[in-house]
Amino acid sequence: MRWPFVIILSGPPAVGKNTVARRVCEAFPLRIAAIDLDHVKRFIPHAPSTDFFLDLSSDLAQSMLPIYLKAGISVVVHKPFCRFDYVRPFIDICRECSADYRYFKLTAPLEDLLKRNPDRPIPSPEADLRRIFDSHNTYAHPEGVTIDTRQHGIEGTVRRILECVQETCDDVA
Repeated sequence: MRWPFVIILSGPPAVGKNTVARRVCEAFPLRIAAIDLDHVKRFIPHAPSTDFFLDLSSDLAQSMLPIYLKAGISVVVHKPFCRFDYVRPFIDICRECSADYRYFKLTAPLEDLLKRNPDRPIPSPEADLRRIFDSHNTYAHPEGVTIDTRQHGIEGTVRRILECVQETCDDVA
């Protein structure tokens, strides 16, 4: 991969996307930005997680991505809402901007997510977590690299992502 590049992370709540994104960004200080679709959705306080607001936040995040890439800044996009139809536009933008990208699907068993959820800054209601987990499985697809955060832990997950990025990139350091 070459600069700028994009790392896309998806997965259900409490799987570790925010923590993994933060750690990946720490590996490239001042050279990488993070676009968190949950934060973009919160531009409208108290916006519910309806398709309208999910689509709106995805559209806003997509408008940000080419700006960063044209400035030569790599990006970690996280929380594309577990469905490939939310991931595909980010991949299309990467292709339009001639930016390399890697897509990672983070996963963990539901019981682990339910245990981790109360420790999150903004825990998801259990019913929502279960619904999103089920949706994540319903919309399963072969694209991307799947990493089980239970099996690899956060540090192992970050290491696998960085190895995947660095093994195909001469100038990532």
